[in-house]
Amino acid sequence: MSASARLRQAMTRTLVWLENSPPGGAGRDALVALFPRVKYISIRGWLLPRFCVNRHTLYLVLSRTQPDRHRSICSRTSLPYIALCHLITTLHYRAMDRDTVNAQLVAIRACLTDPAGGLTVPVFEDALKVLGFVVSQTNGDHAVRLSYSQADVWLILALILLDSASYSYDVSPSQRVSLVRLLRGILLVVRNLAIENPPSDVLIHLLTSAIKFKNNFPRDHEFYEKTMLVYYQAVANLILLGGSNLNSIRESKDVIETLNEFIDTDHQSFCAPLIIILSTALSNGDHADIKQNLALFHILKIESSQNNIMAFLLGYFGKMNFEATLGPYEVKLVALLYDVITHESFGKWLNNQSESTFLDWLKLAQLLITSKENWDNFQLLALLSWIHELFEAYTRKSIKLVENTKNATTNATKSDQLTVLTMLIILDVITDLGKFHHTKEFLIHYNVLEPLINLLRCIHENIKPVTIKNRGKVVDIEKEEGVASESHKFPQAKSIIIEIISLLTHDSFEVQEKVRELHGLELILSNCVIDENNPFIKERSIICLKFLLANNKENQAFVAQLEAKKSYDDSALQEAGYEINVVDGKVGVKKSENKDTAI
Repeated sequence: MSASARLRQAMTRTLVWLENSPPGGAGRDALVALFPRVKYISIRGWLLPRFCVNRHTLYLVLSRTQPDRHRSICSRTSLPYIALCHLITTLHYRAMDRDTVNAQLVAIRACLTDPAGGLTVPVFEDALKVLGFVVSQTNGDHAVRLSYSQADVWLILALILLDSASYSYDVSPSQRVSLVRLLRGILLVVRNLAIENPPSDVLIHLLTSAIKFKNNFPRDHEFYEKTMLVYYQAVANLILLGGSNLNSIRESKDVIETLNEFIDTDHQSFCAPLIIILSTALSNGDHADIKQNLALFHILKIESSQNNIMAFLLGYFGKMNFEATLGPYEVKLVALLYDVITHESFGKWLNNQSESTFLDWLKLAQLLITSKENWDNFQLLALLSWIHELFEAYTRKSIKLVENTKNATTNATKSDQLTVLTMLIILDVITDLGKFHHTKEFLIHYNVLEPLINLLRCIHENIKPVTIKNRGKVVDIEKEEGVASESHKFPQAKSIIIEIISLLTHDSFEVQEKVRELHGLELILSNCVIDENNPFIKERSIICLKFLLANNKENQAFVAQLEAKKSYDDSALQEAGYEINVVDGKVGVKKSENKDTAI
């Protein structure tokens, strides 16, 4: 007979025995006398203590109620004993109401505060079974959760969380395991009840408890990760399903700063609940105005070296595989990052980072911005505000760097490389956002055109274009003049700048006039050539020239005079769809009749 069949048979025999054995009055009186302070429950007519869940107590009960049968039934190896234990335990816990649970939690709290003296093996086993039952009942039963999620139960749970901040884990290995397992059981109860509108102060107690555990419990212990994971799950439930407390959480500087201190990114298993926590607590939610996101405001005020949240966001983003379909947690993270980079405080926070962190976040922002098709005006304004500040600062740095190129005798420093890469990223981001009318209005209003043309002129005059014909010659000249490295050449910068000028010029008479006044027309004409440092610069210059000349007689006349002096090759003009026209000795420009040459 198989073990499972023998167990079923033993259970049947035990049930029959309980059914046919009448309760003994003398045994009942003796039992009450033996355990005067214990609450009793009647099972099949038998009076048994509520904590009748271990072999010793069961032996005492049966020895006083059925002395002729207790020896065989309580044998350490008998299956009837195992079946009876299972039956009594099940019936005992089914009878637990909220008052009983509350009383058991009070007893468990007393054990936790004195693990060396009060946490004996039988007590630990009983307490663990109580917690196991409560966790099991509250895990999937809404009615049970509601019955347990009352002020008196939450009060005891909150007191246990407060006590846990002063737990000493400097005990014997076995006591440490017992202590942390009971604490984990309490946390599982908190996790399950957290979705039923808990008191608002539970979150801060839970976070404080987690921080103390993280700082005091050995991280290499097998129960560290298991316990911290339950902390994360409990916090996630409190924040995600706490409902009425969410706005107060977002607005509380203390809660947000405590949440930041709580975060531990050393274990991959924490990532899923952590993303849920952050995406809920820090997201813009239903706020129409990004400025109302106080949670992110508080986070961006935290000192860089202690900002665990921003470090986690950056680190997790760096591990994402964008070639595959993003999972649900990754989608939540990306949505949160959009909120971060469109927050009004992001630019100031970014400027206070170290060079490596600054560049990593700038690359992250570049990828996010260039991957999104739609922005509302609030988001665009927030993005353009910090991008414009960086643009002004790094345009000045870039011009200075280019002007000093001829005096460079060594390879580019890290600072030089940061300047070049930052400038290129900023230009790329402006180009991508330039498709929005709001961006165009912003850039024109803040006179971005002038520093753009100044930077274009500086690069054009100091860095020679590289073509197939002059490649070797340019390299020789650069060696003679001391150009130190490739990064000093600002690769692709001229091409991107001309594309931005094209975006601003299109259908804008004001910009057409401004470009001419800033002597930008000559620069555009000069760049209608192939340059290996600036792919497609010729094509972009021709398109820009076309936009500059459209319905603008002043610009057309200016270009015609330049062409008449043979200062520039008129092939670019022809490719833009125009040709030189001389009438009565006056040089002018008119649209080409050969439509095949026009772009």
